[in-house]
Amino acid sequence: DQLRDGKGLPYGLGVSYLAPRKRQPQWEAGAELYSTSDGQISASARWVQFPDNYFRPYTKLGLSHIWRADEKLVSFGNWKNYFLRGAVGFEDVLKPPMSVLLELSLAVGTEETQLMFSFGYSWGF
Repeated sequence: DQLRDGKGLPYGLGVSYLAPRKRQPQWEAGAELYSTSDGQISASARWVQFPDNYFRPYTKLGLSHIWRADEKLVSFGNWKNYFLRGAVGFEDVLKPPMSVLLELSLAVGTEETQLMFSFGYSWGF
């Protein structure tokens, strides 16, 4: 909708936490805030292909909720704001514990579909 209205691509800043676990899947929770003043929270399961290597491709499946600023707290009760979210990406260790992450995710809702590209820095401890 933003591209169609001539407003450009929205951008955002987020944080996520991947719970340490030796077995697959690993569990991840995240939150993002976008330039549109909307936010997103998500919970997902991540399957890492080579968890012990420096280069770690992965797939992810989970649920997310778009918090709409104009709806305030009512946003959580609106079922149109919930999405099934899938992603593919990879994480590459630059120098322990620092790594870079690239991810492409697709969120499908009842009335809206979102395609998101993420580039980030991660710190493992």
